[in-house]
Amino acid sequence: MDILQMRDEINKIRNYKKSDFDENGLIKIRQRLSNLSEEFKLKLKETNEPALLVSIIEEDKKNYDMPIDLMFLVYQRLIKIQPHKNILLDFANYLGFIGGPDWEEELEEIIKLANDDRIKEAAEIALKVDYFKYPFNEGID
Repeated sequence: MDILQMRDEINKIRNYKKSDFDENGLIKIRQRLSNLSEEFKLKLKETNEPALLVSIIEEDKKNYDMPIDLMFLVYQRLIKIQPHKNILLDFANYLGFIGGPDWEEELEEIIKLANDDRIKEAAEIALKVDYFKYPFNEGID
């Protein structure tokens, strides 16, 4: 399964309703989601195609339905292989949209550095942003 197929399957599973499953079914679905997420992370580490990563980001912007921790990794992979002002500003915007004040300090620093064309420094900050700064459990509804 390629990374786009994994993305689609993850989104499909996340749209399942808990009420459609018994306890055993929920356990299986959660395990499948966990396994797919781990596979996605491994594939992401091997991905060196900026256009593929951009397509994942652009698709997510339609509904923001990908798990946030995975999207952090997608953005960070793209920033690592192709640091660019627009990508950095887009990631900062994502941080503000999904996290509100949680990552405000980081996003302000990324924006300031990117706008000053200090791309390498902005990328270093972006690559250090940790989704698990304030952990919570994501699952299917």
